[in-house]
Amino acid sequence: MREVRDLVGRLERWAALIAELHASPGGRAAFQTLLMYILHVRENFDHRALAERLGRIIGPQMREEIMSTARQLREEGIREGLQLGIQKGIQEGIQKGIQKGLRQGMERGREEGHRQRARAVLVRLLEQRFGPLDEES
Repeated sequence: MREVRDLVGRLERWAALIAELHASPGGRAAFQTLLMYILHVRENFDHRALAERLGRIIGPQMREEIMSTARQLREEGIREGLQLGIQKGIQEGIQKGIQKGLRQGMERGREEGHRQRARAVLVRLLEQRFGPLDEES
């Protein structure tokens, strides 16, 4: 809350300048850029307190712009968070798929190795008992 008071105290001194900026051509965009900067730099900033104080100083229209800008930033943050979550989920899924594929491949390799050794033992025992086997056996 102290940060809001400090910032608003500074902005109070600039109220006329901010109102003039806002009223000038392209001023709304410049004001929104200023708000985006303030709200973006201070992630845990109490935007409602800022909007209330600035609304009293500069006017209710700017209060609504502050709230709208804060909503836009929050929505943008949510979208970015979702996108990062999706990307992380995909990466984890790929990693788990690779690990599962390796485990299954190793298990199948072991099973095939056991079959080949069992066949070799069987062929050797049959050859000891009955002599060399032909290729068709």
